[in-house]
Amino acid sequence: MPEQFVLGVDGGGSKTLAVLTATDGSVRGVGRGAGANYQMSGVATAVDAVWDAVEQALRTGGVKPDDVAATVYALAGADRPADEALLIPALQKLPLHNTALVCDTVAGLRLGSPDLAGAVIICGSGTNAYGRDKTGRTWQVGGFGWAYGDAAGGHVLAEFALRRAVRAWEGRDLPSILVDELPPLFGCTDMAALMAEVAGADPWQTCPSALDDIPRVVHTAAAAGDELSISLLADMGTELGRSARALLAQMEQAQDEAHPRSERPVRIEIAHGARRVPVVLVGSVIQNGRSPNLLAAFETELNHVPLATQIVIPSLHPVFGAVMLAMDKVRAGVTQEVLQRFETADLATGRSPFSR
Repeated sequence: MPEQFVLGVDGGGSKTLAVLTATDGSVRGVGRGAGANYQMSGVATAVDAVWDAVEQALRTGGVKPDDVAATVYALAGADRPADEALLIPALQKLPLHNTALVCDTVAGLRLGSPDLAGAVIICGSGTNAYGRDKTGRTWQVGGFGWAYGDAAGGHVLAEFALRRAVRAWEGRDLPSILVDELPPLFGCTDMAALMAEVAGADPWQTCPSALDDIPRVVHTAAAAGDELSISLLADMGTELGRSARALLAQMEQAQDEAHPRSERPVRIEIAHGARRVPVVLVGSVIQNGRSPNLLAAFETELNHVPLATQIVIPSLHPVFGAVMLAMDKVRAGVTQEVLQRFETADLATGRSPFSR
């Protein structure tokens, strides 16, 4: 029987990753592109980024587009029917068949909840919160940027870190090693040079890479005991926890309206047969950083939720949620063996130990 291949695409605000696998879980190709959130770059640029990543994955895997059985595009910014109406026609022009578009939140939820029931909190370059119950009803909190209430994500963390580092340098905030660590990311020797050369201009236009570099520096500084960095991550954990609380409150309210408590056999029926609602945390700030300060603050907020919850932090990259959704489309089982192959895949080379 010929091999069957699927594609998963994870398109965020700053980068896009495409992974080609066989349905046995072996990774055959990996491709990368620029950010694919059309709300930031426009539809044409976002779809170009997707195709750049997909074409590279196919080329490294030696697979033709016609040989891909299913593709799932999991893209930040694809939150509403209006977003889908703009993106789907453009994506359908790509030479792939049996495709589906979902928001990146759906792929994140698939990583930690195989039946797609529960809640997922995204904290990558931006943030989003999404919930789905066992009947398929969905909810969303946030995901539309700073102007519309969001206050989390790697780019927000970078902005807060720069602000507070400047304040620390001036004596208006806690002393911090960020005063010394951040200026080189802008090509400056120290904070005095940064203020002389960059202040007055948009720092992120001057050095766009700093938006992605600063969160890593903050995590390292916090691990070294820097109080200001610790507080930055704790504040982000609190903000993410508030999003989770708001999301779960909406989900429970809808459950109450559908089934009064007196008629319910269990506390809540968000998840299939489960009393504990999975709350899946994905995105680079959480999965790569795994800051105990961020997670402790998140749990403190979650403890206020009158539901039994279970925090799930997947070890797999979010792109594998899109791959799993593509495998679901062709009814290929995501077995423990498949998951093990995902775990051992090298996304830098685009190969796994099981590739032929």
